[in-house]
Amino acid sequence: MSNVNYPVQLQQQIPPQYQQPIQQPVTSVYSQIDQHYVTQAMTIPPHVRRSAFGLAIALLILGIISIIFGGISFIFSRSFVTLIGANIWVGLIYTIAGSLAIAHHQVPTNVSLLHSFYAFSIIAFIFSLPHFGISVASLVYSYYVFIPSGIISTCLSISGFSLTLAFIVILSKYIYCVNPGATVPGRVYTNFTSDPVQPAGMPYVASQQIPANPIQQTQVGSPVIYPGGTTMPSTAIMNPQSTTMTSEKGKALNYFPR
Repeated sequence: MSNVNYPVQLQQQIPPQYQQPIQQPVTSVYSQIDQHYVTQAMTIPPHVRRSAFGLAIALLILGIISIIFGGISFIFSRSFVTLIGANIWVGLIYTIAGSLAIAHHQVPTNVSLLHSFYAFSIIAFIFSLPHFGISVASLVYSYYVFIPSGIISTCLSISGFSLTLAFIVILSKYIYCVNPGATVPGRVYTNFTSDPVQPAGMPYVASQQIPANPIQQTQVGSPVIYPGGTTMPSTAIMNPQSTTMTSEKGKALNYFPR
């Protein structure tokens, strides 16, 4: 039986894998927007504060006028409105509510003052309703009362009703009907630049253009030495896009002597 001579050495070099170079991300920053949230304080917002201050002055003046008119009517008229002193005690409540509103405008961070202002606004609103009813009743039974007194009392009650209702709406909308710990969004614009910004601590790697379908030819074998000294150069060429590969061992067996 004849001996089969096998090649002494069959070397194959594994082709290097084709890898795309890793490129560090380069960020182009045009504007950075820092979003932050601020807890809303228990006070009237700045854009409403000026209007609220005007309403406070009007309510204070209304209360003073109501007290003065109630005292004058008590002297010159013996009507039902003047006898119970409706203009006087309602005017006193209007004056207190207006004074608290002005005080809150001067010291907006005082929470106790704010609660007192809100409470007296509600009380003044409630008392303006019977004040209006008494004033209208004095006009109906005009033969018992001094008619100008009933007309002026009606106007004072309507004005007090409107001002106190406005304060209740403002305080409820912006303070008391807001969820506890509510936040107001704000934005701070910083670092405006049009130059690319490389992340800190990372080396800059320039971008490279890589062909979509590269063709690389790599010699994958070395010459095969046989016992008789015969050498066969390896000419196998690998295409990365090919899925088949010629076996060097199978090619070498074709040169064995028969």
